[in-house]
Amino acid sequence: MADAGVVARFLIETGYDRDEPEESQLLCPMRLQKMLYYAQGWSIALLGRPLFPQDIEAWRHGPVVREVYDTYRGCSTGIQPDLTTETVSHLSDTEKKLLRVVWEEYARFTPAELRRKTHEEAPWKTARGSLPTDAISCSVISRESLREFFVAHMLKNYRHHGIDPRDAWRAEEDKNPGEVVSREDAFAYLFGDRSGGRTHV
Repeated sequence: MADAGVVARFLIETGYDRDEPEESQLLCPMRLQKMLYYAQGWSIALLGRPLFPQDIEAWRHGPVVREVYDTYRGCSTGIQPDLTTETVSHLSDTEKKLLRVVWEEYARFTPAELRRKTHEEAPWKTARGSLPTDAISCSVISRESLREFFVAHMLKNYRHHGIDPRDAWRAEEDKNPGEVVSREDAFAYLFGDRSGGRTHV
């Protein structure tokens, strides 16, 4: 299992083009935090394990990994890859592929849109209980609530395809894909056609 800082660095570098830096999509701290939340949720659902050991807290602006927040809190205009210090060598090929598809799905949302999405989802709401939306909180979003939410969403979208998408990722790790649907198809089914009508988490 990698540290959350390693996962954060991989996400930061994924959107950065060193040859065309002006065309790069830099992550601001808020967008990065929401990406970490979705990466952790989909890892628990698809791989059956978390990507990183750190807790995700239910802050008033959405899910936050405190250690990563403290590292990049001053980078409001975007985090340059050269500001990161973690190595990504501890990530497996499967974990990197998962992070790339999470990036592809969620990078197109603005930070405000991602904040709104996470506020509408059960893990953040459950962790905060009856607190007002703007109340300060450091309540932890449990891994069980992440598992329940993301697995339920996943199975709902796959029911009519007759396949459990977790099989695609298990096959990838076993290096024995067989007849199992590909990871790319798995996410395409899960989120819908990215070029048109889509279903979102």
